[in-house]
Amino acid sequence: MKRKAMMLAVAVTGLVASGCLEDEKQSEKIKELERTVKVLETENRDLADELEKEIEKGAPRELAGLRDEVKTLNRTIGQLQAKADQFDSMKRDYDRLKSRADQMAARPAATASKPPPAGPENAGKAPAATGAAAGLLDAEGKVKSAVADAVVLIEGDQSVGSGFLGKDDGVVYLYTAAHVISGNNRLTIKNTAGTKFTKFGKMEVALDADLVRIRIDEEVANTLEVAKAGEGAELNTAIAALGNGGGGGVVAVEQGQILGSSGSQIEIDAGVIQGNSGGPVLVVETGKVVGVVTHLTAGRSDMWAEGTRQAEVRRFACRVNVDRKWTEMAVSAFLSDGRKVSAYDEMTLLGFAFARLEGGQMGLRYNPMRYGTRTPLQIFERNKNVPVVKELIDFNSGLESGRVKLGQVDRQKKIASLMASMKFQIEQTAGQIKPDELNPYHKKMAHEGIKARQECVSDLTSVLAGMR
Repeated sequence: MKRKAMMLAVAVTGLVASGCLEDEKQSEKIKELERTVKVLETENRDLADELEKEIEKGAPRELAGLRDEVKTLNRTIGQLQAKADQFDSMKRDYDRLKSRADQMAARPAATASKPPPAGPENAGKAPAATGAAAGLLDAEGKVKSAVADAVVLIEGDQSVGSGFLGKDDGVVYLYTAAHVISGNNRLTIKNTAGTKFTKFGKMEVALDADLVRIRIDEEVANTLEVAKAGEGAELNTAIAALGNGGGGGVVAVEQGQILGSSGSQIEIDAGVIQGNSGGPVLVVETGKVVGVVTHLTAGRSDMWAEGTRQAEVRRFACRVNVDRKWTEMAVSAFLSDGRKVSAYDEMTLLGFAFARLEGGQMGLRYNPMRYGTRTPLQIFERNKNVPVVKELIDFNSGLESGRVKLGQVDRQKKIASLMASMKFQIEQTAGQIKPDELNPYHKKMAHEGIKARQECVSDLTSVLAGMR
């Protein structure tokens, strides 16, 4: 088994080095890799169970040396799973780029504007400004420096994202997505020129969207114009999304077009990724902002989505060119609300992670299910200072080292005790969040968090009942 895992790891390394994802054979290799990982997980689980039985029967001490082999196999499985995830990501990127290339190839070539015909009625008239010269781009097709300097990088202690300085009815605001700043204790906001902005007025939170704006109380050199209600959001309109794509600390430009539109949001095909959230979506021709990047959705895999854009990653922006209702509040109050919701949700995630525990003689095993972008192991690591998690980690360390030697029944009792302790804490803190006392954005999040908490308690109750 160890040899098989090593051979598979070598094969995976070769595939990653080649970077070839341009035909169906590579897709088959990815599927084969995923199948092999599942087989290894099953074999590893069976091996661990057999070893436990032998050890409990009083097998020779030499069997204890197999602990290292099991640990090595666990690490190999984790590495292979990471490689499989990497392949999936590369395949999605390839598909997205290929789709973009096909779309661009299918578009009609842009035509240069013609000067007005000669004649006395047009004497002295200059050609009308269009496209690059009139809006987002300069004569060389590059984003104007004044536009780029109005885009800001937002760095918090919990997240990074983007925003922009926009003018609405003569007032300058910092616009961004609400989730970009939510949950942070500290924020640094600066533009591409390195200018930091520190003087802010009241914050306004949109009543029905992932959108906030904060009044700027200092001189600002460059701002973007926010489109008026109903202006510039027609289908197939050429747009560009600007922002801190990937969180690298630089403003990147992704061009595309508007694919869909509703009363509150637009769908775009510009290649925005994590870090672009909160950044502006501008119409190329006019340079006006029509949206703020908010979220992506994973592609569907059902038969109805096959061959459509529903099968691909979809990207959305909150519309700013609509009449919105705003709630005014202090920035500090908004951040405080976000921390309350984040702490509540973190406790719920801990409960879900506990519900996925399985005890073995060699140590605890975790169902690899992910919660958002984190696995149960990552959730425990993030909360290692919580008393019940500390006790769990110490118990697991004892099992792995052989310091703690318990039979299967006693191990189950210990795990059940830890789960029951976690369940008690979750139930005791369930009423700590009060949605009606929060701002509109966090009020919605709190209601979703309460629903998740109820599901978590139900999960723990069911698991504990099965362990009796």
